[in-house]
Amino acid sequence: MYDVLFFVAIFAGWIALNAWVLPYFGIQTCMSGACRVPHKSERHSDPNQHLPQSPAVPESKSR
Repeated sequence: MYDVLFFVAIFAGWIALNAWVLPYFGIQTCMSGACRVPHKSERHSDPNQHLPQSPAVPESKSR
């Protein structure tokens, strides 16, 4: 019986460590939401949206 309680305590400690203790110290874990996959509404359909735009080249004035 104590063997089962030992493993339950280890498992509960692991969950507490990953869910609350490590994120408190700034270490991101999947249980803290760091591995979250963005929702469909948060994804961008345009793959070039995050690329920087090239600067506009001024037209040469030949007069």
